Amino acid sequence: MLILNDALMRSARQRSGESALITSAMGLLVGLLSLPEYAPCVWLFVRASTALFDSPRSRGAMAAERAAETYATMQALLHLVHALWTEASGTLLAPHHTMEMPA
Repeated sequence: MLILNDALMRSARQRSGESALITSAMGLLVGLLSLPEYAPCVWLFVRASTALFDSPRSRGAMAAERAAETYATMQALLHLVHALWTEASGTLLAPHHTMEMPA
């Protein structure tokens, strides 16, 4: 998670594409979301970090992709958002089992 923060900040300062590292780190977050014991850690990171959705930090990676007309970082970000939504909807919308009262 710190690697992703660092890569996004470095990308913003240098205006260079760190897309391979950024997309790999986002893919790792997507993978961790599928593991119930690690999903809360991913949610804490996403909620506490401004690296992913803060425009000054992510602007460098996105600008480099627009210049090269490749969108690997954008696709990885959309994949992460989809995985977050899927995990949240599965957790929040799962049927709750109620305790049945004995007759």
